[in-house]
Amino acid sequence: MEYKQVQYKPGKVTQIIFNRPEYLNAQSYQMLAEADQAFTAAASDQNCGAIVLSGAGRAFSAGHDLDGGRNPILPGTRPDGAH
Repeated sequence: MEYKQVQYKPGKVTQIIFNRPEYLNAQSYQMLAEADQAFTAAASDQNCGAIVLSGAGRAFSAGHDLDGGRNPILPGTRPDGAH
């Protein structure tokens, strides 16, 4: 998978880094989906002994992206359209 909003660095200590520093790493649906896939990849990696989750820039995460334009997270919505 190609990651755009998450950096995935596999290894004995795998790093998963939220990578939207310009938005203080506010979590969009895309970021959450990429993070989920990164965690799944790390869990299936026999070499991975630990996972470090961090955020690029000056904030770990400002919460959910409620902007409404890019990839909003709104109550009762999901990226697959299900409710």
